[in-house]
Amino acid sequence: MKVIIVIKPARGRAYNLLRHCYLPNGRQPNEVESLSESNDRVYGLINGIAEGGLVRDAGTDAHSLIADLPHNRAEVRHVVISMEETSDSGERRQSYEALADLCEQFAEKYAPGTPFVGIIHQDRLHPHAHLIFKNSDGKNENAIVWNRDQLAEMQSMEWVTEDTRNIYSIQSGRSCGRTQREGTGLPYPLASLDAWKLATATIEQLENYEHANIITIKRSAPSGEAQSLAYNNRLIKLATIRQLAAIRAVMGRQGRPVSPRRKCRRILQGPSIS
Repeated sequence: MKVIIVIKPARGRAYNLLRHCYLPNGRQPNEVESLSESNDRVYGLINGIAEGGLVRDAGTDAHSLIADLPHNRAEVRHVVISMEETSDSGERRQSYEALADLCEQFAEKYAPGTPFVGIIHQDRLHPHAHLIFKNSDGKNENAIVWNRDQLAEMQSMEWVTEDTRNIYSIQSGRSCGRTQREGTGLPYPLASLDAWKLATATIEQLENYEHANIITIKRSAPSGEAQSLAYNNRLIKLATIRQLAAIRAVMGRQGRPVSPRRKCRRILQGPSIS
């Protein structure tokens, strides 16, 4: 089973995130049938809150999760553990069992002592789990920060115990697409496409992204070079983010310098084209 880790931006409220993850139905139609009689997209919950159990009420669980958190930081860190696609019910059930183990092992390795909630979803072809951590270390002193070495180790799956790795054949899914052809080197479509990669991508790389159904090239120059594209339901002008990639910093609304990477990221989160 190929697995990837997606670190979501540290922003938003715990209540809103839990409310969304707890919903019995997602925003999009289910890709596979539920394995539960209730037809709920939530396959299971993992209680990582030290005191009290989960009641699957966003307000109550959010209050328990972020108790005593300082008000000057984001409330939670959001991590998604995602596995490769499968429509086989037996393989899916095994994937959900593996996700339960992976969630607990990830929390123990990268956020020891930190309260968390795990939600395993079964509505998509790719089995996945949402890990929502209180944004505080085990001593409740500092926000959770993972360095580059830790982020690389997360993707390597070296943190997974040998027993779990052997039972479920766990391996890293980085650079292994959900429907990837042999040797194409396409990125894993579940991972958020970095704006910096779009800004610096060659024509061939953009064509590979389109072939993998990650983007749609909307307009091309006579030379064949893409000028604009649609990604995550956003219309993006490549010239804009390429200009940002070529400079060191741009000025924000309040006259403060903003890194080009951050500005590119904001562009990808711009107005919807629908």
